[in-house]
Amino acid sequence: MAQNEPIPPDLEPPWYYQRWFLIPAFVFGAPLISPPFVLWPVWAILILRSPWHNNVLLNGLAWAMLVTGAVMGYKNAQGEGGVVFAVASVVPGVMVTIITQVMWTRFRLEHGLVVERPNPPEEPPEPSDSLRDTQDTDNEEESTEERRFRRSQRRRSSRSGRSPR
Repeated sequence: MAQNEPIPPDLEPPWYYQRWFLIPAFVFGAPLISPPFVLWPVWAILILRSPWHNNVLLNGLAWAMLVTGAVMGYKNAQGEGGVVFAVASVVPGVMVTIITQVMWTRFRLEHGLVVERPNPPEEPPEPSDSLRDTQDTDNEEESTEERRFRRSQRRRSSRSGRSPR
């Protein structure tokens, strides 16, 4: 949320960012034991997108939960339950995650917490003549002798680090 406006201190977080929801989401989503960790990505995604819980340790734990859950889900798909069991154990958490993220987006729009980007111009701007106006007319009409001298100076300066043959 670095691009978004800071949360006003008097704004109360929505229900899915309150402790009574986050604690069960963490407990039922922690991939510490083999399935079912039915609310797996919910807590981690909520913490990573939360302006109220922007602690480095919590963010690290959220990333660890995401990676560990993905690895355990992959191993469960390879195991005895198969792909169907692994997908069935992850579907509830993914659905709750999608629902809470849609609600969070709507909450941010309702409370003016989203900084809207300006629309890009419909036509690309035409190159202006302002660069030409700022240059001196003397520079445009420089003699070929001066150009040769500048080129020779560039060559010499680029070869200054070489030893003579």
